[in-house]
Amino acid sequence: MKWARRISVALLALTCVATLLLPALATFDYAKQFRNTPNDRPSDVEPKPPWRERKEQYIQHLKTASDDALLVSIADKLHNARAILADYRQLGDDLWPRFNASKKDQLWYYGALVKVFKERRPKDALVEEFGRVVEELQKETGAR
Repeated sequence: MKWARRISVALLALTCVATLLLPALATFDYAKQFRNTPNDRPSDVEPKPPWRERKEQYIQHLKTASDDALLVSIADKLHNARAILADYRQLGDDLWPRFNASKKDQLWYYGALVKVFKERRPKDALVEEFGRVVEELQKETGAR
């Protein structure tokens, strides 16, 4: 019974907050607040390096990254590779224009990730699965 009361009080509090915030949110100009044009950026911000350079730097970083950081990266890249493979199966080569790099560059990047992950964690099941997904992606796209 105590939990039901706590949940009830929490829901009442959320309702009160929502009632107070909704009118403000309705008139908030999101486009004006979050516009991201070159004129809105501070002049001392440097542009990002080219895609390939950023990826090469990231791969170098992974060679000395902590085990925890490496594990997060493996999980993230596995998720991304699975999504790319699923999308490729639906869209074919129409998939690639959505990226900031060519199909060839994307496949190079994922292949380089497999290599560094295997060097760092040679018997890891997650790395093996990532390698399998990337190999499947390469085969289906004609890269292998």
